[in-house]
Amino acid sequence: MFYNTGIGTFIWVLSNRKEAHRKGTIQLIDARESWTPIKRSLGNKRRWLDQSAIDGITREHGALAESKTSKLFDNADFGYRRVTILRPLRLRFQITWEAKERYLDAFPNLLDAVLAIGETLGGDPHYNWNRVWDEAR
Repeated sequence: MFYNTGIGTFIWVLSNRKEAHRKGTIQLIDARESWTPIKRSLGNKRRWLDQSAIDGITREHGALAESKTSKLFDNADFGYRRVTILRPLRLRFQITWEAKERYLDAFPNLLDAVLAIGETLGGDPHYNWNRVWDEAR
């Protein structure tokens, strides 16, 4: 079917417009034995699905019934896990008069450094901490 791959291939039929009787159900069809030999191999490919095999798989899909090759599962059987995606901490840096006063009350000996940083960065908020860190050095 896919001639440039040396691995097994799956066909997924996905739809967000399922019929009412299919909602909440997942159907897996094992069509590995539905092949027909190719008269002349194409690379490593020696099997293909002829029209009768495709018709049979389509009928089995339409029937939505358990069989030797068709299994039905509820969506919950393929449960999911809620995963929290952590993103880098986004810091906002801004020098305000109140912050300068509190900082200088605690560290009065750093007055020159605070004034120099204030002149370099100004009073606007900065959202790229890496750039602020480089500029403040």
